[in-house]
Amino acid sequence: MRFWAIWGAVALTMAAAMPAQAAPIIWQANGTFQDGATLSGSFAFDASSDMYSNIGLDITGGAFDGVHYSQFHPLALLNPFPSAQAFFVLEPGTDPQAATGAAGMALVFATPLTDLGGVVDIFIGHAATCADAPCTAPAPPDVLLASGFVKAVEAPEPATLLLMGAGLLGLPALRRRRVCERLA
Repeated sequence: MRFWAIWGAVALTMAAAMPAQAAPIIWQANGTFQDGATLSGSFAFDASSDMYSNIGLDITGGAFDGVHYSQFHPLALLNPFPSAQAFFVLEPGTDPQAATGAAGMALVFATPLTDLGGVVDIFIGHAATCADAPCTAPAPPDVLLASGFVKAVEAPEPATLLLMGAGLLGLPALRRRRVCERLA
């Protein structure tokens, strides 16, 4: 039994000493457009790689009622506000180089998204129809976001999961010990 206690302590010490790999943070979006439509949904963002994934943003009401955005568009790299972080999405299945007529949405955050989470205001939000193939110009209808923010969704810390896993691994050993004590 002493061997398992020492082994467990060594394993926990080594695991705690390893650098943690942060998982992408899930951000929940909320906003209201000038035409009364609402923005809702979420996306994942990994600040260490500057990558978006698992995009699922929806507009309810207004000119773009029922539009679902799930595809990142590289147009965000042409951000006209270099001090802020931009995010541009398209309807699913839209070719970013042939987007004429597709619905697109740009969000520019007031401060960069980080792996620390928190709440970040949307500095500029704009939903529009793409007027040209690469979607660099809006066409009507186009609607500005009146107000909005993104908020990080809480996720369990890796250390907490590690401790829970170690505890679960120790349960069979504890049960075995009790059974052996009863038989003795």
